Amino acid sequence: YEESMRVPLLVRCPALVKPGTKVKEVIQNVDIAPTFLACAGLSKPAQMQGNSFLPILRGQPGGTPDRPWRDRAFYEYYWE
Repeated sequence: YEESMRVPLLVRCPALVKPGTKVKEVIQNVDIAPTFLACAGLSKPAQMQGNSFLPILRGQPGGTPDRPWRDRAFYEYYWE
């Protein structure tokens, strides 16, 4: 199922992201909205899932000292 997990995402913002940056961390689709909010200087609502990966795009470690960025994701494919 690796092909289902590896979905390309292109980011272009020279002020925030160095050209040619490749992210190795596990980013999920639920992380996109919190990242957009962080870029706009807004906090994510408490009920929103996911985390901003803006620090990772900036070349900094993601997560917090007590809760580092995820290194795996659960994926379930349901067919019929």
